[in-house]
Amino acid sequence: MAECATPETMQIMTSFATNLPYAVHVIVCLATVVLSIIAVRMLLYRSIFHDSTRILFFVSLFYANLHELMQIYNEVTAFYRSMIYADAPCKILVTQESCRLENNLIVSSIAGMVFVECALTMDRIIATYSLKKSVTMSSSSGFVLALAAIIGSILVPFITFYGDPYTGYVQNCMLMPAQSKNRANTLLFCYTIINIVNIALNSVIIYINKRQDRGTRFKLKLRYQARETLISTLAVCTITTAQFIALAIYSGGILLMRTNQDHFTLFAYFAIIPWVYAVPYAAISLPTLIIVCVSITGKDRRRAIEVVQNTKETQEGRMKSLNEMWNNSY
Repeated sequence: MAECATPETMQIMTSFATNLPYAVHVIVCLATVVLSIIAVRMLLYRSIFHDSTRILFFVSLFYANLHELMQIYNEVTAFYRSMIYADAPCKILVTQESCRLENNLIVSSIAGMVFVECALTMDRIIATYSLKKSVTMSSSSGFVLALAAIIGSILVPFITFYGDPYTGYVQNCMLMPAQSKNRANTLLFCYTIINIVNIALNSVIIYINKRQDRGTRFKLKLRYQARETLISTLAVCTITTAQFIALAIYSGGILLMRTNQDHFTLFAYFAIIPWVYAVPYAAISLPTLIIVCVSITGKDRRRAIEVVQNTKETQEGRMKSLNEMWNNSY
């Protein structure tokens, strides 16, 4: 027999205050898909990144869009049920069992986003180390890091929901099974720590790359490699830091809400928590910042080439302008 929604649950599912953030999420998710198409084209034809970094960006875009598509599907169907069954409390809820696939895909996509961002941080560490040792960075590192992230994203939902009977009813399939609450809280705590550590690591990587850039001032070949590594590192770290901040808000905020749920009324809890769910904003930041970073860097390089082609100067002036270009680029 179907479980009937309580009057308070009916209010939550049909209220404008609780449905508004879901409408915003759907718009953000659709924008992510469109921007991702543009970002993929840029990575293919106008990329400023090493092959290993591009591989990781492609995998990250896959997970971001997987999450966005699952969220669009779940929230549109939930809104549809709230409209059709607004006067039918015994039909408006869905079984947890019917949400098994959605739960696993959503958790896997978020895990994939977190792990690929970690892989991008590792990729920058490898690039920095390769420059220090004057060795060529191989694209195989991107494949290995991507494979590790993919394996991790598959294991996380398996571990989180292992043995869960998927019993009961929920408002929509974005909600995790109640029986896995403790493991889900542990996962959120791990994500929070991972995100904070990676934000710190990205700051350290940028600092080291800037030092390497200054240390190769009179070694032309190494100077060029150091500048290219610094440009890529600044772009990658900007992208990953934005995602880590959004994912840290998601994991820390949701964990805080879940562990203090008793301090909220049921309506207030479900009205606030969608705004704390920042995964869609982490997802949309990825293609947006890829587009912005590639565009800005491409314009700076074209401007530098035009200066070289259109300027006639003495040898002393030429050396001065080259030095300024090195120091001021990107």
